[in-house]
Amino acid sequence: MADILLIEDGVLEDCTDKSATSVEIPDGVEEIGVYAFSGCTSLSSVVIPSSVEEIGEGAFSDCTSLESVEIPSSVTEIGVHAFSGCTSLSSVVIPDGVKKIGDYAFKDCNIGELSHPLLTIENGCAIKDGVVLYFTRQSDSIKFPDGVTEIGEWAFSDCTSLTSVEIPPSVTKIGDSAFSGCTSLTSVVIPSSVTEIGYAFSDCKSLSSVTLGDDFEEVPSEWFDSLDYENVNYEIVCTEGSSTYKAVKRNPKLRMHLNSMEIAKEKKIAEMNEASITAVLSSLLEGMADSGFFILSNTKGATVVIVKIGKNIGVFELGEDSSKWLVTFRKVIEAFSDSIKSGADIFAVITEQGLPLAEIPEDARLPLPSDSDGSLNFFATGELRAMNYEDVKNIALFGITEIGEYAFYEWPSLMSVVIPPSVTKIGEKAFRGCTSLSSVVIPPSVEEIGKEAFKNCNISELSHPLLTIKNGVAIKDNQVLYFTSQSSSITIPDGVTEIGRCAFYECKSLTSVVIPSSVTKIGISAFKGCNIDNFSHPLLTIENGCAIKENAVLYCTSQSGSIKIPDGVTEIDECAFSNHTLLTSVEIPPSVTKIGGYAFSCCESLSYVKIPNSVTQIGDFAFTNCSKLLSLEIPDSVIEIGEDAFYGCQSLASVVIPSSVEKIGETAFAGCESLSSVEFGGTVAQWKAVEKGEDWNRGVPAKRVKCSDGKARL
Repeated sequence: MADILLIEDGVLEDCTDKSATSVEIPDGVEEIGVYAFSGCTSLSSVVIPSSVEEIGEGAFSDCTSLESVEIPSSVTEIGVHAFSGCTSLSSVVIPDGVKKIGDYAFKDCNIGELSHPLLTIENGCAIKDGVVLYFTRQSDSIKFPDGVTEIGEWAFSDCTSLTSVEIPPSVTKIGDSAFSGCTSLTSVVIPSSVTEIGYAFSDCKSLSSVTLGDDFEEVPSEWFDSLDYENVNYEIVCTEGSSTYKAVKRNPKLRMHLNSMEIAKEKKIAEMNEASITAVLSSLLEGMADSGFFILSNTKGATVVIVKIGKNIGVFELGEDSSKWLVTFRKVIEAFSDSIKSGADIFAVITEQGLPLAEIPEDARLPLPSDSDGSLNFFATGELRAMNYEDVKNIALFGITEIGEYAFYEWPSLMSVVIPPSVTKIGEKAFRGCTSLSSVVIPPSVEEIGKEAFKNCNISELSHPLLTIKNGVAIKDNQVLYFTSQSSSITIPDGVTEIGRCAFYECKSLTSVVIPSSVTKIGISAFKGCNIDNFSHPLLTIENGCAIKENAVLYCTSQSGSIKIPDGVTEIDECAFSNHTLLTSVEIPPSVTKIGGYAFSCCESLSYVKIPNSVTQIGDFAFTNCSKLLSLEIPDSVIEIGEDAFYGCQSLASVVIPSSVEKIGETAFAGCESLSSVEFGGTVAQWKAVEKGEDWNRGVPAKRVKCSDGKARL
C-alpha cells in the first residue's frame, strides 16, 4: 500500500494510484497534502492515523465513492474544498480539536446533518452565523433551516439537480452567484424581506418564473441582469394582484424591470431626472432619415421624449398630462403589443419614419442645426446627470437647471462648453478628466460648484465668484484646490496661502512647480503621483522623487521605474509608494527603521527590494499585491511582520525569515502561490514559538520550513 503513497518530510503529497479502492495512511504522516487523493473516484474507505494534524486543501475532493470518514482527534485543520465533490459522503465526525474548517470543505457531498462549533449542517445547508455557506447534499429542492438570514456567494452554484427554490422570509440577502449554473432551476420564490441580490441567478438557463413577495415597491435593475432574455421566456410575478411582466425573446438591450426607468443602463447617452436615456436611441435610429423619436413612460403617466434631428438631441419631460402626446403614437404602441403586456410600467418605442414634426407640443423647443465640426446643441429640462456622446467636441446646453455629479466625467474629446443661465449648480467632478476642455463659460446664475468639478481639464484661466482658475490652478479663498491644466510646469500665483490636500494628485504631466513665499501650508499628498524629481521648499523637500518631511518619506512624486531613497530618511510613511505601477526596484538606505503600512502595496512591477538591517518593523499590507516580487530576505533586525505584509505576491518564490522575528501577522504571506522555499534563521523550537496569525500562509505551496536544526511544519 505504501508504494502508491508519495510521502516526504511527513507530508503525504500524492496517491499515485487513482483507481485505489481503500487506503490506510501510515503512522508518522503529519499532513495530508494539497489534492493528495483528489479524483480517486473508486476510493471508498480511508484510515487516517492519529499522527495527522492537517488535512490539506482539496485533499479528498471528488472522491465520489467515499461514503464515510473518521477524522482523528489529532487533526486541528481541515482545508478549503478538502472533501468537496464527495457525492457519496453521508457520514463524517469532526473532533472538537479542529480549530479551522476551510471554505467549501464539504460542498456537494451528501451530508444532511452535522454539528460542530465551527460549522453546522442542517437539511444539507452548511451554516455559520446565520449564513448559508454552501450545499452539502444532492437534492432537487432545498428546505432552508429556521434563522437563516443570508445565502452566501456561490452557495448553491452548479447544483445542477436543483429544480426549485423557496427562500424563507428570514433571508435579507442573496450573494453573488449564489445559484449560478443551476441549469435545472425553473422557478424561485423571493420574499419581500430580501433587500439585496447579487448576480445570483447567472447561467440559470431553465429559469422561467420568479415570484416576488407582495411588499416589493421597487426591484433594482441589476437583480436579473444576468438572465438570458434572448433565449428564455422569462416572467416576473408580483403576488397580491400586482401586474405580471413578461419579456418574450426580447433583445437583451431592451430589458424590462419592475418600477424602473432603466433601459440598457450600461450604454446610456444621458440621464435626466428619473429616466436613463440610452444607446438604444442611436441603435434604434440607425438607418432612419433625418428625424426620430424615443419615448419612456412611467406608471404615473409622465413622459420623457427624446427628439433627434441629425446630430442634435433634445430631451423633454412633458409632465403628468401626456395623454394627448401618447394618442399621437397610439398606432406605434399597438405595433409593440406582442412584447409589451398590458399594465407594464415601461415601454420603449420608435416612431415610423417620416412622422410629422408638427405633432410636437408648441411649448417644446427643437434643437438647433448642428455644425459639421462636432458641435452639439443640447436642449433638456431638469438635472443633466450623465452624458456621453462620442465625437462631440463643443456643446452648448439649453434649458437645464443643474449639471449633476460626474455628468461629463473623462470625456476626452470635449473642448468647449457653454452653460446656460438657467443652471444654478455644477456637481462634484462634473467635468473632471476632460483633458481637452480648454474653454468653459459659467454664468452668474451658478450658486454652487462641486469639488474637483474641473480637475485635470486643460483650462488656464477662468473667473467666477465661486471659483478662480489662474495659471492652470483652481483657487478659492487663497487655497489651491486642484490642477486644471495639462501643462508640464506650473507657477502658483502670488497671494496663495495654502496648497490643498491632493491638489496635484496623479498629475503625471507635471515635472516642475514654483511655489511663492506666501504659501504657509502644503496639504497631504499634494504632489503624489506627479513627475517631479527634485524640489526644495521650507515646508516640503522632494529628492529623487521622494516627498520628505521630518526625515520621513511621505509619498512618491516620480514616475521613474527605479527609486533611491535619500540617506538620512528614517521612516517610509504609510502608502508612500502604493499603486506606483511603474516602480521596478527600490533602494532603501540603512537609516530607515520602519516601513509603514501599505508603503509599497500594489506596486505590480516591483521585482527587487533590499531591506537593510536597520529596519525593525514591516507594517501591515506593506508589500501586498507586489505580484512580480521574486525573492525576499528579511534582515535579522526585524521583530514583527505585519498583517498581509506580502499578501498576493504571486511571483515570490523564496523567503528568508530571521530568528529575530517574534510575530507574523494574519495572512502575511497568503496568496503567495509560487512560494516554494521558506527558511528560518533559528531552531525548530524557536520557529514553533513564533506567533503566527490566522491564515498567514494560506495558499502557499511550501509545507515545510528549513530551520537551523531541521525542518518543521510551515
